[in-house]
Amino acid sequence: MEKFYVEPRNATTTPLPLATIYRLRGVPLSGDLTIERPTVVDAAMFLHIFAYHPLLVTRLEQRQHYFRAAAQIINQSGIFVLTRPWDFAAMPEVVSRLERHWRDVGLLEKAA
Repeated sequence: MEKFYVEPRNATTTPLPLATIYRLRGVPLSGDLTIERPTVVDAAMFLHIFAYHPLLVTRLEQRQHYFRAAAQIINQSGIFVLTRPWDFAAMPEVVSRLERHWRDVGLLEKAA
């Protein structure tokens, strides 16, 4: 997979809140679309496995700090597994489901 850098239009020095993290999981075209909260243990493992350079955490002896940060993220932000079909035709349904999920967890205002 190719990755590209996009220059941001604006920058801030103030830390921004982290609202929600989704682990993406694809299923065959006929698969279900679900959003589920993993167990705390699975959420912690997810944060560790998919962290930016997790080996550096060990080499710089930052495991304790990393664990505290992961626990804070798990407690303050939602971590969810988004399972969706590997099909671009399903994208409108995925976006719709995400928007509904954001409303359910209080990230978007509910429609009047």
